[in-house]
Amino acid sequence: MVKLINSKQTIEKFFIYSIFLFIGLNVKFFSGFYLYNVLIVVFLVFFNKIKIDKNLFINIAFVDFIILFTLLIQLLYVDNFSLDSYYIFLKLVIFLTFIMFMKGINFRIINYNVVLVFLALPVIFSIFMFHNNSIENYLLSFYNLGKYPAFGRYGGVFGEDVNALGIFSSLLLFLTLVLKRLKMINFLLALFVVMLSLYAVILSGMRAGLLVIFVALLLFQIKLNILNFKYVLIAILGIILLVFNIYSINDNIKELVDYMINRFSIESLLQGVNINNDNGNLRVAIAYFDRTIENKTIDIESMLFGIDSNLNYVDNFYIFSFLKHGFVFILSALLVLFLIIKQAIIRNDYMVLLVVLISMVIALKGLFIINNYYMFTILFIINLWRNKVRPNFRTAT
Repeated sequence: MVKLINSKQTIEKFFIYSIFLFIGLNVKFFSGFYLYNVLIVVFLVFFNKIKIDKNLFINIAFVDFIILFTLLIQLLYVDNFSLDSYYIFLKLVIFLTFIMFMKGINFRIINYNVVLVFLALPVIFSIFMFHNNSIENYLLSFYNLGKYPAFGRYGGVFGEDVNALGIFSSLLLFLTLVLKRLKMINFLLALFVVMLSLYAVILSGMRAGLLVIFVALLLFQIKLNILNFKYVLIAILGIILLVFNIYSINDNIKELVDYMINRFSIESLLQGVNINNDNGNLRVAIAYFDRTIENKTIDIESMLFGIDSNLNYVDNFYIFSFLKHGFVFILSALLVLFLIIKQAIIRNDYMVLLVVLISMVIALKGLFIINNYYMFTILFIINLWRNKVRPNFRTAT
């Protein structure tokens, strides 16, 4: 009997590690749907140990309501729709599978050093790509991606999507600090991944994710004590030494280093958030909004249910959601968000409040919060914290 239990546990561990490995490898079937999505469904079928408590049921019911109600509205009011019309709802379905997967994991059987290495693979690959043309060409071909066309920013395994590398690396840094705070990984691995993450953020040129996460961690430092300044300081010093070393021995990279130093300067950051700057993030999003509605018929119906449900992308999640699905979707989403915040405040669940704050701010920059990796990572962090810090804590994010 004991051998049977151990054998089942070994298979379960192998399955969990496989899911994390393929998250790191980022192998997809089509846009937004990956191999690990299938593995998670298989895991839920064969290792289903989910206890759906009242709070979890309420949250799932609310998300289901948003999905079904808005889908119905789309069918009734939208003349021309495609798979893009339901992009957000497909992401919500994937989000629900992630919630159930986290509820089904036995966190005590996982080696978190292994998990962290798997999740760091895209960052590791991207840095190797930056420094080696042969590796770069092979991986760009493998993932069927093009290289970012402009000077000074790099996307690695995400190709032209340099911001994806930046947000991925920022989340990896966040996860590493949480794992070290919970004493689940060793010091050298934590330091190594923090340095890799910071370096990848610099290569990507994506400042927003790192800045938002760092400021949020500072705000919640008293309650959560996650931000270990020793690791961050050592990592920053290591990056500075690395940059100066490259700068001194490689004449060809001096221009790139100068560009990166300027991009991450305080002056450049202030210009990025300045609404009066034509290249500022908010002005770019507003300009995109204006171009989208330029030739559209705007009436009460479109304001309520969406102006263009086939819209693919806009550099601001709030504007994107409104254009696709209107005020009905926005209000429904805010209702769910209010419920989650209310539950978190009642239960003093500061990790959820931290993640909600980070997500609400990052949503101003793009669609990152409905990216598969983002959704998976924040749920993983929340459930890690609850299982380690408050093992008897029961709630339902």
